[in-house]
Amino acid sequence: MTLGTVGVVGSIATAGRLVAAHIVWIAVAWIFVPVIHALTVAATLRACPKKLPPTRAIELHMAGNGPYLAFFFALALVIVASSDVARSFGWLVESLVLPLAGALTLFGGAVTSYAFYRVCGAASVRRALGLLVAEWAVKVLLCLAWYAFIDNLAPQFLGARAGS
Repeated sequence: MTLGTVGVVGSIATAGRLVAAHIVWIAVAWIFVPVIHALTVAATLRACPKKLPPTRAIELHMAGNGPYLAFFFALALVIVASSDVARSFGWLVESLVLPLAGALTLFGGAVTSYAFYRVCGAASVRRALGLLVAEWAVKVLLCLAWYAFIDNLAPQFLGARAGS
């Protein structure tokens, strides 16, 4: 479902409509997202008192992606509905709507992860908070490793290379 959403949003954002090839290839390009998610859950769930089967744990944890998926759909809606996308996004940033929506999205994701550890992993409040911090650290490290692996990390920080 996550990859389908990413593919649909990517297709709308790039073509302004749904294009089957875009949906498929964008989903393929973003396959690392559920992989990183699964690795993160596998790593953090080991510290939970209650042991769930790994596939069930990943399924339950990924059900908490709703805030992220809603945010992506909202961005795609702005792209499709706006006659001047740059102006619309400029206003969203200047009026703080976009930064606040991004912060709310991250907060919503954190709440669902925390709830996962408390309810599904039977972790104490303290342990659930620790697992939430560990989850975010693992996700950030895995994302950095992924972008370094595909040689896209340096251009993000240093700019495009000569001849690119």
